[in-house]
Amino acid sequence: YYYNNNITMGNSPVKLGLSTEQKTYESGEVIRGRVYLQVNRTAFKAQSLQLQFMGEEFSIVHYRRSNSSSRNEDPEVYETAHKPIIDLNVPLAKFADNTIQPGQYEFPFALELPSNHMPSSMACRHGESRCEIRYKLEAKLQRPNAMMMMMMQNKNEIATQFVTIYAAPSSDEIPREINMQEEDYPVHTCCCVNRGTMRLGSDISTSIVCPQEQLDVTFVCQNNSRICVEQVRIAMMEVVEWTANSGKSITSKHELARFELRGDSIPELSSRGQQQHNYNNKTHTPFSPIGMHRRATLLIPHNARDTYQGQLVRVRHALTVTLVTPGMCCVTNPQNCSLMKIQRRLQSVQPTAATTTTTARLELVPQQQ
Repeated sequence: YYYNNNITMGNSPVKLGLSTEQKTYESGEVIRGRVYLQVNRTAFKAQSLQLQFMGEEFSIVHYRRSNSSSRNEDPEVYETAHKPIIDLNVPLAKFADNTIQPGQYEFPFALELPSNHMPSSMACRHGESRCEIRYKLEAKLQRPNAMMMMMMQNKNEIATQFVTIYAAPSSDEIPREINMQEEDYPVHTCCCVNRGTMRLGSDISTSIVCPQEQLDVTFVCQNNSRICVEQVRIAMMEVVEWTANSGKSITSKHELARFELRGDSIPELSSRGQQQHNYNNKTHTPFSPIGMHRRATLLIPHNARDTYQGQLVRVRHALTVTLVTPGMCCVTNPQNCSLMKIQRRLQSVQPTAATTTTTARLELVPQQQ
């Protein structure tokens, strides 16, 4: 059992403790555990023992007021918001004559979680702002009347255990291959000077990926401009956004995985000027005018969050394929972008020694005739 008991004995007449058999659960599973009750010296007045399972979206948005209306007004603002996800109550015991005699008691419980509508636990921080999707179990002694409960209940009459929940895989959405058709992108420099075009297209092996799984991306590119390409960059991006009740929001962006390939290693990405120079010096390498198909592999890290759209918290994922041009002013970087979904499975939640980014491999894909 895993204990979460920050209650000290002291001279308190009663003490509650709570434990669960596991640290993590998947929606639809059964949480099994025990509530421990100890009554010291004299009988204790209580009507019942209740177990509550609660889940919520939680957010704190920190910002600084631009104009304070008063000198005494704190310019630092911390807005807190809560949105309930689930609230289950389970009666564990009812005490005769509203009295618990001195002694030690154990109350085993088994709480079945809903199989859907429960997003995975998560947390994100940006500066002093943060957000969470969190779940907890709370055992509580109910006093004989509300007034006594308000006046006399103390921390020893409540035991809390936070648990980690992972959303069960959705059966409503079927993974599919994503095809981003080849497209010619105009390439401009300062003052919108047209430098030609670059062609880019890509295919993604699946629209839904699990942490610690590999994602294959096939891309084809062609440079028909006078601008060279420094590298091809493929990245899985994660964007977490949370809001307060006032509507103020915080956005945190994070790159989960990246693949990079030098532009000069891809013959078809040579600029027009470089192609002409190579031809004149008879050092050019022939290539297909539509380019070669290449496959890159990304490894999604174990700490990637599940894609989620809530009332306070939103987690989005996108995969981008970018032709990165030199760092000149206002040079176009052609890019394909596709929304993705990350969905965790319980058997894959334990971290491995894998790194959070990878350039696992690159291979040429034979073109079909």
